[in-house]
Amino acid sequence: MHRPRIKIDRHVAGGVALGAIGGALALLARNYQLGSLGQPGPGFMPFWVGLLLLAIGIAISVRALLQERAIDELILHPRVLMAAAGIVAFGLLVEYLGFVICALLLIGATSLAGNRLRPTDLLWLVIVLIPSCVIIFVVLLEQRFPVWPT
Repeated sequence: MHRPRIKIDRHVAGGVALGAIGGALALLARNYQLGSLGQPGPGFMPFWVGLLLLAIGIAISVRALLQERAIDELILHPRVLMAAAGIVAFGLLVEYLGFVICALLLIGATSLAGNRLRPTDLLWLVIVLIPSCVIIFVVLLEQRFPVWPT
């Protein structure tokens, strides 16, 4: 008896991954006060962004499954894994190592995932991105996370 094979391509895998990240974000955000639209709490934006990512992930996966160009195997590319590992490490370590160190690690991990970033571009990215993010999130938005290791 011949069983039909489920065909998974990179779009299906990407949609599933995006949906999983969005679902996890929405679930984790429920631990924080959501507030209201007029006075949002600390969990408001992560919750709704997580639901949006979940919906987009489901849409991408369903659309890809309905198309004819699917292939038999799912291959996780090392570059994708390296970028994902950098993002996960940032989220897990920012409370302990501080924003600046974690941002350096994230930029390093994601630059290893690509092959087009020259060292001078990487240096400019560090010089511009990290202070900009500190100004935006810590100074302007008054987010409470450590900038330096505690």
